[in-house]
Amino acid sequence: MKTVKFHRYAQPAGTEIYTDPIGDLIALLPANSWIGITHESDGWYHVITAHIDGWIRKEDCTSGKHIALTPIVPAERGHFALNYTLRA
Repeated sequence: MKTVKFHRYAQPAGTEIYTDPIGDLIALLPANSWIGITHESDGWYHVITAHIDGWIRKEDCTSGKHIALTPIVPAERGHFALNYTLRA
């Protein structure tokens, strides 16, 4: 299991994610997409996103304002949080 060390956001629209720093392009992220950084190496971050993991150039990331994840708990489900929402 990969552990997120810190968080960043994709800066430009179409931020590229690669299989490794010299590998193949595997995805494009929309601008301001959340990125969880698990490792850094020579100008690159190993990242996880909501849908994929791979490598992204450090220059394509930015730190953003702090956000908090708040659970949404439907009344019929009691204390089990099924969904999360971002609160700025």
